Amino acid sequence: MRYLNEYSITAIISVLLVIGLFTIAVTEQSTQEDESNDLKKLLVTIDGSIKTLRLRGENSASDVLEGIQSQYNSFTSPYESDNFDNKPNLVKLNQEIDNKLAKLKQSPDKNSIRELRGMIQEMANELGVRLSFIYENSMIIILGVSFILSLIMSIIIKIGVNWEKIRGIRIELKNWQDKLRQAQLKSKKKEIRKLKLQQGEMSERQNTILMTDLKQAILYLIPFVLAWFWLST
Repeated sequence: MRYLNEYSITAIISVLLVIGLFTIAVTEQSTQEDESNDLKKLLVTIDGSIKTLRLRGENSASDVLEGIQSQYNSFTSPYESDNFDNKPNLVKLNQEIDNKLAKLKQSPDKNSIRELRGMIQEMANELGVRLSFIYENSMIIILGVSFILSLIMSIIIKIGVNWEKIRGIRIELKNWQDKLRQAQLKSKKKEIRKLKLQQGEMSERQNTILMTDLKQAILYLIPFVLAWFWLST
């Protein structure tokens, strides 16, 4: 009972951590979603241009970069009148980005595209636009959620499975297999027939172990699929 209470307390704490993390992420994402959505799409397109360059060559990448120019102009246009006139550094950075895009459209290369990405992120920071909490901290969130879910699932499985019964079945199966092997080696036909009569029962016990393993796999898989779906939206 003491161990059960300890597991229950740990499970409750883990669930609260997941709920807290989810609440923070959703709140942060909802407050910034509108202003960061265009930036996210722009950065995704830039990342995609590197893949296009690698798989399809410079001509296809140039077409993607042409689209990046339009996306960038759409992203910065709402801020130009309020920010660019009063901040010469933004005007300079904007010009550098335009020049970089012009060169890349003529001769794309991966390193320059990555530099462009950094410049656009710098521009976004200067304009006060931030990516969502989930997008910026995706690796930390994935690791945290994975750890907490693993802990919760381990506790649920520990509580929900009669491991003493499973261990007993494993020992019983091993003893039966050993006896059958020894009887076959010594050609004890009577004992072999006797042990063979127990084969159906042993198969059922083995199926019990297999079903337990399958349930564990499903219990682990479902929350991770849900977490992946949530983080990818």
